[in-house]
Amino acid sequence: MTERVTTMGVEDMDPESVDPESVDPETVELESVDLDDMDALSGIDPVDALGDVETAAQQWADARARSEGVRAPLDLVDQVVVCGMGGSGIVADVVQAVAAPGYDLPVFTHKGPGLPAWVGASTLVVAVSYSGNTSETLDATRVALERGAPVIGITSGGQLAQLLDDADQTVVDVPGGGQPRHSTGSLLVPVLVALELDRDLDAAIDRLAVIAERNRRDVPTVDNTAKQLAVRLAAADAAIPALYGTRGIGEVAAYRMRCQLAENAEMRSTHHGLPELCHNEVVAWADTATAGAVLWLAEDPAEQRRIDVLRDLFADRFAWEEQVTAEGDGPLERFASLTGLLDLASVYTAIARRIDPTPVDPITEMKEALA
Repeated sequence: MTERVTTMGVEDMDPESVDPESVDPETVELESVDLDDMDALSGIDPVDALGDVETAAQQWADARARSEGVRAPLDLVDQVVVCGMGGSGIVADVVQAVAAPGYDLPVFTHKGPGLPAWVGASTLVVAVSYSGNTSETLDATRVALERGAPVIGITSGGQLAQLLDDADQTVVDVPGGGQPRHSTGSLLVPVLVALELDRDLDAAIDRLAVIAERNRRDVPTVDNTAKQLAVRLAAADAAIPALYGTRGIGEVAAYRMRCQLAENAEMRSTHHGLPELCHNEVVAWADTATAGAVLWLAEDPAEQRRIDVLRDLFADRFAWEEQVTAEGDGPLERFASLTGLLDLASVYTAIARRIDPTPVDPITEMKEALA
């Protein structure tokens, strides 16, 4: 029988709503780690990736302080393109989703080399590369400069900083030495400030702090939503969990979680968005031979009835399912409420599977092979 749980936001959830003992430990291929064992956490995570995500609120606040005075020439452009790959590219997705409800300019994402033919002098290009050496973003930046587009770079240095300095364009420096996926605040906040999309930034920072406090490492699993999710996800490894988010912020959070599970926990997952999945992926649920795990990420209240109907109709198709509901008022705060919890859950999932959440050797090997 399907196990169903609904997490009604970080602040208002019932701590007893998810029973960590409900997952049979014998269903986990590897003996999972006790996430309340502090020695085990530090032993598996020697670089302290968990510390990076626990302190996300401070990272966002520091980024805001560094971004004071950064402004884009919005009166000179009629559209915005945000470029980036991987952990830097998620910035483009978030900015687009935050801007969609009421921003005056259309915002587009671009993940790859070159630029669309319509990008020109009236397009603001925001190039985001944590290292400053991302080949695709460098190529897009060169094309933007050739076409006379104003460019703002967000980077810790590298070739991107040099390229934009030489072209007399704006560069926002971010602290280096970390992992791009754990530096989202450092990369995202300057873009929000530059584009004047930072209206609810204070609320987002406060929300991240609340989530970290309730899900920090010394909070036991019985009271820790992020750890509870990790126990479930680690146990669901063979099923390949599906992450379903409501349109906009929810879908971005689902994609973010998919990437975090891949890089932190070496775990495959799928993601899709509502209402789109009701027009295609729902048909795949007719195959009852494979029991999957589903995590619903609800940000758009208008889609809640659709989620409820799907859960009622197809409950027997899932090994387990759970809903995480965004908290807060503005889109940025609501994104923070989801990613703050899910980033922690992804690192806890890695530790539960006895995987160091920092190395990304396949990415390094691929880059070296392509060089």
